[in-house]
Amino acid sequence: MFTLPPLLFTHMYVCLAPLLSTLTLHIRQTPNCIYTETATGMTVTALRSIPANTELTISYLSLHLYAPASTRQSVLSAQKFFTCECERCTTRTAGEARIPCPSCHPRAKAIAEEVEFEEVPVTYLTVNQAKGGIMECRTCKSARSVTRQAIGLTSTSKKNVTSEKRAIGSLARTCGSLTPLCTGNEEIADTSAPVKLCLAVGRQVGEFLLEGGEEGAGEEEKELEEQELQAMCSSVCGARHWTTNMMALMAVDRALQRINACLMLGDDFDEVDLAEAIDNLTRLWEFASEAGLGEGGAARLLVKQVCSVSRALVALGDAKSVKFGQEWALKCREYVEVMGAGEGMEVVWKKLWEGGEGEEGGAGAKKQRVK
Repeated sequence: MFTLPPLLFTHMYVCLAPLLSTLTLHIRQTPNCIYTETATGMTVTALRSIPANTELTISYLSLHLYAPASTRQSVLSAQKFFTCECERCTTRTAGEARIPCPSCHPRAKAIAEEVEFEEVPVTYLTVNQAKGGIMECRTCKSARSVTRQAIGLTSTSKKNVTSEKRAIGSLARTCGSLTPLCTGNEEIADTSAPVKLCLAVGRQVGEFLLEGGEEGAGEEEKELEEQELQAMCSSVCGARHWTTNMMALMAVDRALQRINACLMLGDDFDEVDLAEAIDNLTRLWEFASEAGLGEGGAARLLVKQVCSVSRALVALGDAKSVKFGQEWALKCREYVEVMGAGEGMEVVWKKLWEGGEGEEGGAGAKKQRVK
């Protein structure tokens, strides 16, 4: 870990950081550093042990780091004006964009529920970057060569928003409604159409992540929009697609906000909120672990959510819940020990790793009542 000197800011909030500029400011298959802003400058921390003379790499991306290469490239091109040519972007088979194979699982306007929720064995199309981004199914050997350009989805610049929305509308008419509430049961004859539709959904979610929903919308409106997007992503793209998981992350955050507020006030919290948060968090951990970012990839994305879930479980007080909370906390132990626990959180993490939070939680505490 090293700390950069105080930054020089202009009235346009552009900073000058000569030492930081020597780092490789783009995605590698596994970024080995992360930087955080402080009151006196920026701190760069190694995510793992780095051999001497190894290039230090960080990423410009936040949630889009967990998106497929095509989406990462679009964001970097629009915002940072360069094309990333790292191994993860050019040669890796991308599981982030996997969707249920339309040949193995013929679909109507939305995926069958048993396929959507993986109640039956599901085979997936995955993107093979080494073959020019073609989508392949290893089971039926089918392949789909579909690019963003082929369906009118070009970049994330605002000047293309109108044309891209028009393209999404055209795809919706071809494949069926974008909403998950459609009731038609006819199969789509063109098995490339679901692939195109999933690309369109990815574009819509990418915009949402960048812009934060409708401008001027209140919290209730934003939550409703998030719920609608999550349902759409799940029914169109399936459980393992990056859009489904990013919207699930937002659902987890909202549920944990409600739980944390109750814990701080000593009030009851809803057991359903906690159960749904744990279910989503389990899927998110699996998704992030398979994103090609190394052992710390999942913890980097989910460390705050894991801490909140662990604290809620420990607050229940019974031995089974406490043990489950400890197991969740231990998943992030190595990452927290490397990155630091954050101000005032060292004792909290230590107690969670030991299976309790002292006088306010643990097996010996009064059981937190739930609805």
